[in-house]
Amino acid sequence: MPHNIGGQWLIEPLLLLSFVENTIKYGLAGETYTGFVHIAAVVVNDEFLLQTRNNKPQSARSIPLSGLGLTKARQRLAGHYPGQHELRIDEDALSYTFTA
Repeated sequence: MPHNIGGQWLIEPLLLLSFVENTIKYGLAGETYTGFVHIAAVVVNDEFLLQTRNNKPQSARSIPLSGLGLTKARQRLAGHYPGQHELRIDEDALSYTFTA
């Protein structure tokens, strides 16, 4: 994924923005008081890891995960970091967890 050059991590500009933006947008959609958002960006074993987790809004609990934003994000990752990234989305009854 991002490249470590001299102890500094270089990430394609705005690549992470859509993931963080969607986490906030959908995690708090209509549920300002009961919604939650967790965002972590860390380096583990010399690999950059972004993980976001948000509640699944009541309105989305019966709708499968899909969409143009997710498709575009996968394309951007593949274009900038071919063979060097992993994108995983886990879902349970009440939340989504995104890991890249």
